[in-house]
Amino acid sequence: MALVRAEFLERTPEARPGGQIEWRVADVPPLQPSGWPRFRADWRCHQQALQDLVSSRARFLLLCSASQTGLLATKLLMQKKHHAGRPVWILMHAMLSLIRGRWPRRLWNVPMHPRILLGTRDPAELRYLVLGPSIHAELARSLPQRISQFDWIHAPYVFAARHPEIPAEAPDPICFGYFGVSIARPKGFGSFLRMAAELHRAHPRSRFSHVGFVLDRRGLDLRHARVADLSFEPLTTAEYRRRALAATYAVAFTDPDHYRLTASASFLDALGHARPGLYLRNPYVEHYFQQIGDIGYLCNSYDEIRDLAAQLLERFPSERYRRQVENILDGRECFRPEAVARRLRMIMEPHLSREG
Repeated sequence: MALVRAEFLERTPEARPGGQIEWRVADVPPLQPSGWPRFRADWRCHQQALQDLVSSRARFLLLCSASQTGLLATKLLMQKKHHAGRPVWILMHAMLSLIRGRWPRRLWNVPMHPRILLGTRDPAELRYLVLGPSIHAELARSLPQRISQFDWIHAPYVFAARHPEIPAEAPDPICFGYFGVSIARPKGFGSFLRMAAELHRAHPRSRFSHVGFVLDRRGLDLRHARVADLSFEPLTTAEYRRRALAATYAVAFTDPDHYRLTASASFLDALGHARPGLYLRNPYVEHYFQQIGDIGYLCNSYDEIRDLAAQLLERFPSERYRRQVENILDGRECFRPEAVARRLRMIMEPHLSREG
């Protein structure tokens, strides 16, 4: 919370003392343990949130994330009318990717599977938000009987005040950046390491940078990595921005299935630093290519991305690169908090009006 608050204080006058934002400390359950051992902690946390909703006389509650146990706790608490009839929205993110996954091996965990949690009847005042129209469309195919409870917003992103400079000619060296935390699967960092090794032999002046940190080394051979800036701890905001702006292109090898029901923070970071990308085609990114225009390259395989990177190293497309950056700067406006707030208002107002 301290980092979020610091960002607010820097960018949002309403967050300062005496402003419109009131800060309260909550006991957020740790990531581990999960399952039923975590349920009691989530119950207390969500019960407190609903109590604050009522005591503060707020018009609604927006939970910006929820675990499986947290969602179950909220549904049970709302059935007991702890929300006093006020509307509650839950923003869904990582949990949605589990809808397409296997059922739990232990039968007692089945009630917490997202297909059960989201497939059963909800309290009338409970609704859900997902982070993008492509995710909403995929969810309509996966849970058609429940889609009326869902709506979508673009993932909000606070962009830097200054635009990055657009190079007038080929950068030297051309740098390919892997954005975000790195694990071998499903995010494809192993493929990025492989591409760096293969291309460096033919293009020794090429550069490959890790714009993030190594979260999980399992399955990764880092002994002879041709990737610069390998870090094993989270980066400061300043260091992350330095690495992002030093990259010419973002590169992503994420498993396409992973982004059918999940937004991509690394894609947003690439847009946030106005960097075109080389992406393994997936529904989430493809939607924004269709909406914004030419913001990089969609490829169908590892070989396509590697071969395209080799072509860019041999002949840098300066004019197209400039257009891609300009498209990003124009098209990313939909992610600004002000734009997201307008859509949120449109979604919420019909339900708030019934509350007076």
